[in-house]
Amino acid sequence: MIKFFRHIRQSMINQNRTKKYLLYAIGEIILVVIGILIALQINNWNENRKLVKAEIKALKELQEGFKADTLDLNINIEALTKASRSGTIILKQLKSNAPYHDSLSLHFASALQLTRLISNDGPYDMLKTKGLDLISNDSLRKKIINMHDNRYESLRIWEKGFFVSDRYIQEQCIELFDVVQFFDLSHEGIIDARMVPHDYEALKTNKRYQTMIRTYATQSRLFLMYTMSIKAKLKAIINDINNELKALSQ
Repeated sequence: MIKFFRHIRQSMINQNRTKKYLLYAIGEIILVVIGILIALQINNWNENRKLVKAEIKALKELQEGFKADTLDLNINIEALTKASRSGTIILKQLKSNAPYHDSLSLHFASALQLTRLISNDGPYDMLKTKGLDLISNDSLRKKIINMHDNRYESLRIWEKGFFVSDRYIQEQCIELFDVVQFFDLSHEGIIDARMVPHDYEALKTNKRYQTMIRTYATQSRLFLMYTMSIKAKLKAIINDINNELKALSQ
């Protein structure tokens, strides 16, 4: 093709057709420029497709991570609900001078269940190494960052500093119960444990134990509300990611 155009150009020069040669030369330059622009456009399109594929992959991984986090929060919500309810039952039993019955052993264990957020940070950490700007939707990107860097972090701070310390609880309970075990495991997963007091009657006048249970029940209710609010925000983000994936796949 190049030889063909070169032949035409040389023929025009030999025939002294300068004006036509100039017009031809300009046309040839325009064709070259158009060719370059088309090549650049194709290259940009290919690069954009690569970025979209990478974004879709990242969003799917983030979505799966958030779904797993939701399951973890469900476990924590159940534990906090039990802790609040069991604490209230224990305090009512002790205050009313009610006799001991076997079902109380479940409440003694559930009242002090500890919760810990086990979040799937891998997809988010991977996104940070690739660049957070990979998520093209500004609003969605901000929600994802806020969830990991603010919401999850706040939850962990609450777990470490808001509750009565694990060590204090264990030190108190080891003197009062046959075993310190707030939950148990079976082939079905996590199940309720039992804690039988050494002296049930003594607990009715044990102000330190009652204060610990009352404090933990109150903290559990507050923490439960915060955990449920995070779960609701997670549900919204998962839905937003799903909508974004549909838009990117079109």
